[in-house]
Amino acid sequence: MSRFNRIPQTTRTRRRFLPGLRLTVIAIVGAAAVAACVPNTGFYPYPIPPGGGIVPPVEEPEPPRTESRTFNEPRVGGRWLDVCYAHGACREQRAVNTFCEQQGYQTATSHQSRMTPPLQTNVRIGDQSVCRAAIGNCHRVTTVTCQRTG
Repeated sequence: MSRFNRIPQTTRTRRRFLPGLRLTVIAIVGAAAVAACVPNTGFYPYPIPPGGGIVPPVEEPEPPRTESRTFNEPRVGGRWLDVCYAHGACREQRAVNTFCEQQGYQTATSHQSRMTPPLQTNVRIGDQSVCRAAIGNCHRVTTVTCQRTG
């Protein structure tokens, strides 16, 4: 009787095909054990950082803080903000962006407008001209949301 006949089949196969390896238990989780084969040579297959030890986790930079504020019925010089930037240049986004910049924000993210009631006056932020709502051709900004990052 050879010495291999006294050893169980799985161990005999492992010794024959995996010489120089041993079974090492890495962690025990609950009732199950996690195992890995580690070579007996003492060679660690992964790069070791300078100074050895555990590599500290990489800290992700904090995303820039975004601050926003909504202005209801925004006014310029005591008058409502007109949707037009200047007389003859009705650029709504430019008008609300300029308003937000004057308030210390970077840009306007959204805004709403409506027709100005009769006999009321809006101011165009670009050239400080006024629009008097006599025949219903003036529109004013009712809300604007400004945003800044930093």
